[in-house]
Amino acid sequence: MSKKYRFGLTLVILVFLVLFVELIRDVLIRDGDFIGYVLVGNLTLQGQNIYKDHLINTWPPFFSIVSVPIAIIDNVSHYLSRFLWLSASLFAMFAVINYTAKMTIEKKLTLFQIRSGKTITNEKISLAHYIVVVPLLLSLRYIMDNMSNIQINILILAMAMASLYFFTKNKIILAFFILAFSISIKVITVFLLLYFLVKREFKIASYTFLFCILFALVPFLVYGFGQTLDYYDFWYHSNIEPFASVAHKNQSYFSMMRSLLTHESPGVNQPLNKEFYINIVNLPIEK
Repeated sequence: MSKKYRFGLTLVILVFLVLFVELIRDVLIRDGDFIGYVLVGNLTLQGQNIYKDHLINTWPPFFSIVSVPIAIIDNVSHYLSRFLWLSASLFAMFAVINYTAKMTIEKKLTLFQIRSGKTITNEKISLAHYIVVVPLLLSLRYIMDNMSNIQINILILAMAMASLYFFTKNKIILAFFILAFSISIKVITVFLLLYFLVKREFKIASYTFLFCILFALVPFLVYGFGQTLDYYDFWYHSNIEPFASVAHKNQSYFSMMRSLLTHESPGVNQPLNKEFYINIVNLPIEK
């Protein structure tokens, strides 16, 4: 076993220990965004207004239906539901790394030593190899932040990476199905459609859009026609339309642009009650 491999393996083991400790801690004492997923799933099961607490539920109606299995498991044991969710997040993280390796260096990721102390061959690359473990260490803080808030984001990222990977392998049906599903539950991956349009992949863009429509029709079967129209109307006016003015606490690209390009208060008070600005120009918020 080479020294480089032993060192890389040690780092990988430490990363897994840190993530395992974070997982256990979050299972025991954290609610995070996960409590919102449980809430909307239960509201769907109980036939109540899924936007009863519109500050928690900011997702399209289809997301509430997807959350039903989460709510069912949580009703059995909230520790079990969080453990399964966070475990799925860790598997999603591994999938993201694996898809990245396949698409960039065309190698399959493996957890352990490949053979004779090597961490890379023509077909595979070990998680202990420096070109894998270094980016993993650099992103570890963000992975832990996602876990501590028990968010769906890393699962969304895994779906985005999977759709790109299947696209490169010419598995078009899988690519647009996964992309359409991710768009339907949290919209953000709709930006990948721009990538496919730039690549002139109009077929996959069209089919993705078609499947988004089909997923959007599912709530009509669950909630009824009138109620679903009310849900879509409320969701659009509460969460899509207001993006013209982005709040500083919104964790988004738009919010970052607001902080960089305008001199409006970012809402960050220093110990001396002075505002902290990072803007490089002073454009009106409308621009």
